[in-house]
Amino acid sequence: MATTFFAVASTYFMMFSVAGPIRLASCVRKAALAALLRPLPVLAALAIVAILWLAHVAFYPVSVFMPAAINFSFGMFAIAFGAHGALASGLAATGEDF
Repeated sequence: MATTFFAVASTYFMMFSVAGPIRLASCVRKAALAALLRPLPVLAALAIVAILWLAHVAFYPVSVFMPAAINFSFGMFAIAFGAHGALASGLAATGEDF
């Protein structure tokens, strides 16, 4: 449970840290709040990344270049868009600014 919370909170922390100049303590607090309020979009994105890696393992002889080309690119896009959408809708409801 703690590992899952850390994975979701670190994803939100990444999104907050690239959003603009913000203090570290405030960024950590907002990431933890977002992970508690809206964990499902990021968990769905992490499930997409897991499915990509399972597809790589299942089709290994055919998928030699799959980790570099597809897993990282699509995985990071899924995580970034999932976290950004959850931040925009979840924190707007609490009155926090993004």
